[in-house]
Amino acid sequence: MNPRRGLGIGVVWSAAAILVAAAFLILNIDRLHMHPDEELSYRATAGGVIDTLRWQIDLEDNQAPLWFLTFNLWRAFVGDAEFTSRALGVLLILPALALIARMARRAFGGAAGVFTPLVLVGSGLFFQYALDIRMYPLVMLVSAVSAALLWRWLRLRTISAALWYGLSAAVMLYTHYLLIFLLVGHGLFFLLARRPDARLLRQGMAAAGVMTLAFLPWLPVAVTQINHLRAVEAETGTARGGIGIGVSTLLTSPENVQALLDFATNSQPILYGALLTLGMALATLRKTPRRGRELMLLALIWALVVPAIYLLVNTRAGVYAPRYVSFLALGLAVAVGGALALAPIPRLVRWGALACLIALNLQGFPATLPARIPYRDIFQAVSAASLPGDAVLFVRAGEDEGFVRWQIDHYLDADLRTGATANPALAQGSRRVWLITGDWFDEATRAVFETLEPGHPVQRVIGQCDRAWCYLAQLMEAPPLDQPVLFNGDLGFWGMDFDRAARDAVSVRLWWRVERSIPRDLSFSLRLLTVEGAMVAQQDGAILHYGQDRIETSVMQPGALYIDRRALTLSPPLPPGDYALALIVYQSWDGVRWTLPDGGDTLNLGAIRIE
Repeated sequence: MNPRRGLGIGVVWSAAAILVAAAFLILNIDRLHMHPDEELSYRATAGGVIDTLRWQIDLEDNQAPLWFLTFNLWRAFVGDAEFTSRALGVLLILPALALIARMARRAFGGAAGVFTPLVLVGSGLFFQYALDIRMYPLVMLVSAVSAALLWRWLRLRTISAALWYGLSAAVMLYTHYLLIFLLVGHGLFFLLARRPDARLLRQGMAAAGVMTLAFLPWLPVAVTQINHLRAVEAETGTARGGIGIGVSTLLTSPENVQALLDFATNSQPILYGALLTLGMALATLRKTPRRGRELMLLALIWALVVPAIYLLVNTRAGVYAPRYVSFLALGLAVAVGGALALAPIPRLVRWGALACLIALNLQGFPATLPARIPYRDIFQAVSAASLPGDAVLFVRAGEDEGFVRWQIDHYLDADLRTGATANPALAQGSRRVWLITGDWFDEATRAVFETLEPGHPVQRVIGQCDRAWCYLAQLMEAPPLDQPVLFNGDLGFWGMDFDRAARDAVSVRLWWRVERSIPRDLSFSLRLLTVEGAMVAQQDGAILHYGQDRIETSVMQPGALYIDRRALTLSPPLPPGDYALALIVYQSWDGVRWTLPDGGDTLNLGAIRIE
């Protein structure tokens, strides 16, 4: 085989694997919902580049600046949509995937260049932070670039390679301050991979010098941010050690360590542990090329040792949360991809093992998704179901908080936003009121609901309220008519709403209220007529309250509203055209019809068009 041709085919297959991993991100992008820190990213990057820098310099935040500058420029070109903001993560991850695939291919063979990106398909840790509207996609990229340059430097042993690595280390610090612990891991690799001689030590000092000089302009800001954060946390009582963020980090506990293992492996820590053990064993064999042994060591430090450093330091300072070590997903992929590629098994078995691993990843993937309130889905569903004139009533819905306000501004219909209010008296004047709340069990919320409900019974509920999360949008709707049409002076018909008019079925809601108790049970007949008056379908019987509960007139409570959901099944389907609906109330035992104020016994509900 022509070596050039073989290399070309390997690169093509590796590129295809990278695109598969990227496609996994893009196809599942809607399964992620925003969290509050992501809204802060928009706030921190409002205005121009200088404004973004000033946000950090003026201590409005305590972050390194590189990702925020990148996001600022991205927003200027593509706008503020959530999808495009997450797409930035995909674009940052693609070169990271290309780098680790290239490293694996060079160290472990062509198969590893394909396996390494595919190992990440279904990975919850990778998915969540590769698409985060925060700095973590860039963290993954710069960690991959720095690892590649470190490996290159130790192979080439040239001053230029060392300086490039030193520059990449500075870029990591400009991305996230806590990546200094990843640099500690690089130092371990430097000591373990090769015996540092005087030449390497001099180059290492030069790399450290470049890193220091490159980061020096921002160092005063970083120190000021850290001191400011320490002062704030000391004042609020949330401090945990001299560095880090106590309020947003997790304790180093057996439960949190196990949670990280499960998150990183999609709840398959034993399987991944076995693969990593296999990789370490195979890499120590004499027949494994030196570059293979070195990259396996680098990957294991990347995936295991550095997170352990975070957890260890976290016992004295607040420096650990899963997002801070999200870069481990790339090191894990390199180690597992290398282990599969080096395994002395037939090619088909190797590919089968990879397929099984991906299948297990995908099976466990849904459980890795964070339980966040899906504001996007709720507000979009409200917008799709709304009608002109609808009112939105916010009751403890978080509408004054920046994070929820962002969701409202981006996903709730503009007309609904314009008419939104927190005043129940203003909303009550509308026929249809969307009561939106994030605190359903609050007494004040329930009081507002109970005030509205008698005249605006609930017609639809969007959202949920359980242990996972609570956010509800309830459509509370008044009857269509301001005054009822009375049958026999006692039975009030308050109007009709169309739900569906199709060739195979017509669905409506009939609104009823009795003025005083009716001792007998009546039948209600909904009829579909041709324009000539010929009946083509009918449905008779008692009221089906919300289409479920059968309510006889003898048990109807005066003053209460009853919504009779009725469906006329049309079989065979009717031809398109104009039809009419009519309503009759009668006594089933003798067929006597109740009369209307004009003396008639049939109420014309109007024409409908069936397409």
